[in-house]
Amino acid sequence: MDAEKRRDLHGHTVLCPNRKTYSSLRLLSLGFTILAEESHRASTLSNLVYPNGLDDAKFRGSLYEEGITVAGGLAQYAGRMFRLGHMGNIDMNDEVAVLGVIERALASCGRDIEFGSSIGIYLSEMSK
Repeated sequence: MDAEKRRDLHGHTVLCPNRKTYSSLRLLSLGFTILAEESHRASTLSNLVYPNGLDDAKFRGSLYEEGITVAGGLAQYAGRMFRLGHMGNIDMNDEVAVLGVIERALASCGRDIEFGSSIGIYLSEMSK
């Protein structure tokens, strides 16, 4: 998937606001699914459904302890997914950091994780 990128005033690569991909697509490699159909995905928020058996409170608590705040699912998705916002000037460093924290949170929940796997996919795609 082609990423839309631009440079900010400091020369850093940042993601264009209309880009409908984010690190959420790299989370598919970790067992998450994206709730919205591809044609209905927002550029500012991703709803990520957990792999079977992942403890919502423990997972989101682990993220929070490392400085990443996400929202839980609502209604029939409560406890089954989290909502990840990705608005504003988000650069590659932000995305890599979030992916790393999510990998560590999964590991703290007992998941067998190959650290850096989602980050490697992300960096490979962004370098194209």
